Amino acid sequence: MIAYITHRLGEKSNLEGNEEFDKCIQNKVEGFSSTLKKKWLDSNRCLTKFLKKNDNWLDLEFKIPLLKKCEELYEPSTSSGRPRKSFLESSDRSKRRQIKNLREITSSDELICAAKSTLYVEGKRAAADLVSQATEYSPQRAIKIRKLYKNEAKNKYTSYTDDEAVAFIIDTHMTKNAYHKTRLGAKKHGADIYPSYDRVRLAKYRCYPESIIISEISASVPLQNLLDHTIKRLWETLDFDDTIDYAEEYSELKFICKWGCDGSSGHSEYHQSFHDIETDDTECRQNAITDSSIVLFCIVPLRLTGVIKVSNTRVILWENPTPSSTRYCRPLKILHAK
Repeated sequence: MIAYITHRLGEKSNLEGNEEFDKCIQNKVEGFSSTLKKKWLDSNRCLTKFLKKNDNWLDLEFKIPLLKKCEELYEPSTSSGRPRKSFLESSDRSKRRQIKNLREITSSDELICAAKSTLYVEGKRAAADLVSQATEYSPQRAIKIRKLYKNEAKNKYTSYTDDEAVAFIIDTHMTKNAYHKTRLGAKKHGADIYPSYDRVRLAKYRCYPESIIISEISASVPLQNLLDHTIKRLWETLDFDDTIDYAEEYSELKFICKWGCDGSSGHSEYHQSFHDIETDDTECRQNAITDSSIVLFCIVPLRLTGVIKVSNTRVILWENPTPSSTRYCRPLKILHAK
């Protein structure tokens, strides 16, 4: 039916085979068919009731919109001057003027149906569903959709990253159970801002340098591994543009840090014996190693600088805001010793 109507009107207007004209006719016929079906169902499929209820609508003329405009559009232009803009490039005022004719000869139901059908054909199903939700149900549905959209934009939350969640747990000395309760409480109030604890655990693993050596009396990490891991983590915190490989922008990186050691004593002593000791002299072993004393060696990062290849100038990439704080201490070795 649509093909026949398109063929007959195309012959009459010399627009047969024109894609825009064919689409225009198809949308018009589909809109009319949809409106007719809806009115027929509203009349409970009763012809007498249908004719009585839609008497005025049936007296209207079936007009093809944009027919005149299509003829003018594909008519060779002999006038000079500024070229005509497309509909999308036109201003809002120009768009309203262009569709004025269409609004006068087409009902709102037909326009809505045509818009929905076009969106479906173009693959914009989400937009088509929104049109259906806002127009085919109660008048309050559109108001609710708009209200939800405004509230969503107003109450937009910024979620914690995995590393930020780890820092939050460490700063607040929060247990795993407390973190679970905090996360569930936030989700119940519509703020899903905390990552799952599985992601937090993986983020914790990324904080560990490679080749950690643990024995019965000590725990240590090779100095080079600790330096490499510290620089890598500092580099990841820098606010760089994701589209640029800044690793290729610098010819040299310089990492400045300080180191030190400290010890404490007076801790509780236990009767558990140490087996991981090099010497076999029991008396020497007991005098040298006890649970009561702990010694810690650590480094503190102070500054990370880089030399830009283009200008050959050194710039500060990162600097420790509190060099004397224990917050930035990187443990190198911890052991039981006097």
